[in-house]
Amino acid sequence: IDKRLGTVQPFAAFEWCEDSVLDWKRRKELLKKRISKLCEQSDIVCFQEVEYNEKLEVPQWLIEACGELKVAVVPSARDLDRNADRNERVLGVRHAVANLIVSRFEPIWYKAAATTQLSVAIENDFIIINVHLDATVECKRLNTIFRAVAEARWHRGPTSRIVICGDWNAELGPASVLGTLFSN
Repeated sequence: IDKRLGTVQPFAAFEWCEDSVLDWKRRKELLKKRISKLCEQSDIVCFQEVEYNEKLEVPQWLIEACGELKVAVVPSARDLDRNADRNERVLGVRHAVANLIVSRFEPIWYKAAATTQLSVAIENDFIIINVHLDATVECKRLNTIFRAVAEARWHRGPTSRIVICGDWNAELGPASVLGTLFSN
């Protein structure tokens, strides 16, 4: 429940789901199986909205599910702490919720910009950028992407190959700004 509103925000209410589907114990077991299978077949996996544990660490169940893939980059302790403080103030629960990148490769460079933007370079300047974009303001979404790409290229070189993944919080249709950006 959002303390500011006294109710659950509509985007978090999941009114279209039955309560049994939202049961965490059941969902966690299903997630572990799917994540484990995904990680067996992948070199890199980007996660969104990971609920870090009370110590602001990646939860043990998720580390185990990732198998051979190791944590490549997480937000800074300061950013996780700040996010946990915000969630305690707004939701009454002191848990940080943030992005995560796991990889089969050792990172040669990484950058954590707050809890919603992680970048990692592996193997000959192949860069993965994992973003969680603003849900309401399109110019913030664009600025986040431009900043992440510019910073990665500044640190790793202008010819670096970049893959951007994440939660766009927007449609990528042909008439949208993000759709136009990514189609060019």
